[in-house]
Amino acid sequence: MRKQEIGVYSPMIQVTKAKDPLGFYALVISFDCDPKRKDSLILAVREELHKLQKEGVIQEELDKFISEESRKYELQAKSNQFWLSYLKGQWDKKESLDQFLKYPHLLKTIHLKEINKYCHS
Repeated sequence: MRKQEIGVYSPMIQVTKAKDPLGFYALVISFDCDPKRKDSLILAVREELHKLQKEGVIQEELDKFISEESRKYELQAKSNQFWLSYLKGQWDKKESLDQFLKYPHLLKTIHLKEINKYCHS
């Protein structure tokens, strides 16, 4: 979106999930922009989501995602602040402490066909 639309700054997509007290997840898309462009940019996001739902993800996008996630993993693994937050979160949720260590393997198991199955549902 940043490449195609003028006036978009710091676009971000976040997935939020919670187990307790009520299991849910949310996809949040946000960006800063010129207030005059707000409506057209929201429309552009909606169009991109519809395109994704209709056409799915292409291999190039998936490869880029995996590459960026791998790089983010490497950087996080070097940060004491990350580990403090991660260990506390896992402890609080009573979840396994080694989940983060499994992430590189999980990234390698992502297949385009499976991703697109969920895009079309």
